[in-house]
Amino acid sequence: MVDKCIRSKTPQKDLTEMVLSLAPIVILGQGKLSDDFWSAIKKDAQHLSDIRWKQCRPRALWGVTPIVMLNEFVHADRKCGYEAESLVFSTYYITSKFDHVLEKHTEEISGAGPELDRIFRWVCLIWVIMRYDVINLFNDRGIIEPAGGYGSEFFGIAIAEMDLYQEVGKMFYTHAYGADHRMREKTLASGMFNFCMDCPAPGTHCVCDDAGGKKMLAEIARRATVMFATGLAAEQIPGARNIYNLAVDTDRIRPPAKPRNPCKSASRSLRVGHFPNHGFFKGTRYLIAAIERLQKDGFAIELVQLSGLPQSEIINAMRDVDIVVDQLISGSFGLTGLEAMALAKPVICHLKDNVAIAESENCPVIRANPETIAGELRAFANSRRNELWKIGLESRAYVLRNYSIDAFASRLASVHAKHDPLPQLAGKALRQHAILLRNETLNDGTHWREFAKKSVDTNRPLTSENRTLDLRKIAKTKKSKRTSVSGKILGKVITIFDGIYKSH
Repeated sequence: MVDKCIRSKTPQKDLTEMVLSLAPIVILGQGKLSDDFWSAIKKDAQHLSDIRWKQCRPRALWGVTPIVMLNEFVHADRKCGYEAESLVFSTYYITSKFDHVLEKHTEEISGAGPELDRIFRWVCLIWVIMRYDVINLFNDRGIIEPAGGYGSEFFGIAIAEMDLYQEVGKMFYTHAYGADHRMREKTLASGMFNFCMDCPAPGTHCVCDDAGGKKMLAEIARRATVMFATGLAAEQIPGARNIYNLAVDTDRIRPPAKPRNPCKSASRSLRVGHFPNHGFFKGTRYLIAAIERLQKDGFAIELVQLSGLPQSEIINAMRDVDIVVDQLISGSFGLTGLEAMALAKPVICHLKDNVAIAESENCPVIRANPETIAGELRAFANSRRNELWKIGLESRAYVLRNYSIDAFASRLASVHAKHDPLPQLAGKALRQHAILLRNETLNDGTHWREFAKKSVDTNRPLTSENRTLDLRKIAKTKKSKRTSVSGKILGKVITIFDGIYKSH
């Protein structure tokens, strides 16, 4: 029942009833019956993972912050040979295309009572530890709520959740996207131009508090298998490993068949694209001022600025500009800049010295800040216009080498091979698989798993004999007490969770 309810696109009619029936036991530490239940669940979750590792068919979860790159991360993990899926509890306007979207489920549960949403999250956590072996989360939150409370009031994966991942032997990786780690004083001190310099509401958008942020990240670091950070995040998360974890689907985002030619006519306006989610974090006001000044000086230049639209519409708009200004103050490019480069569009961006990006010495990004942006645009609207085509081609080549799904999958496969508890021969095969991905000679994750069959039987099914039986053992010992309140609860629990074993 749990598996069916969570995997359904819309809430099942018995969802609320299921959550209500689990209320007395599903949250850790509710009493003897809850302790017995969780003892069995923990053993079962670990045993199921052990079987999948031995059979070389690991499962990975990516969630729960609904950023658009989750889809690329899942795609990359599948190229590593992992059965990867995404899970979110809410969506933004940018995209709602994830494997498991529990937004409607949450709305229905909350409608029956606000306290039921917390119980539902714990039910989802059980489903996660049963079904997946590798958990990938951002630093802001995880499956259960409330988040934070150990340094930041609103940010931070719940301590109980992270401890559970450790206890049941899950590989637990954290990634960074921006607001989940950014500390204001450290950012302001990082340079004249920085992400926080124009923030209209400090303490609202990001972690902000330096002391609290450091404490939060330290608690996560104590429990994570590995923390990953790239770009600006690498400066703020001590000890994090940089695998350049940004990725673009370069098969889907590619130059148009008939691209706009910026050199077609000297009198043709230079179309400058700018697509910020939050303009105050990107230096938008400086760009607008620079273009207005150039227009007054008689330069043929126009600004195409769009925000608050789905990713597909932003990509379409990018196709019809000559150059894209990603940001002018933060210090590194983000997904928008990479998408523009994948379209073979030259990108202007403020890059800090020694910022942690791939191939920094060969990066074709045109560097500019609020003081220099007018000069750069003036040159490209006039004497340097014929360079745009070449820079665009170099930009796409740069993304293909470093930030394509294949490029990220290669680095991710190396992480799996180093940290995940695969059989020895399978780990060696996965390291070879990473090399093949890097050389673009492999399109899926089957190679290392086929090779691993030489040492393990990856097709052995989860039979009733080798499937863990701890939860069912409790059912048998308590069967004679089904007339009691606890016995009735337990009988219902066995029915609810029985299907979860069959699906794992």
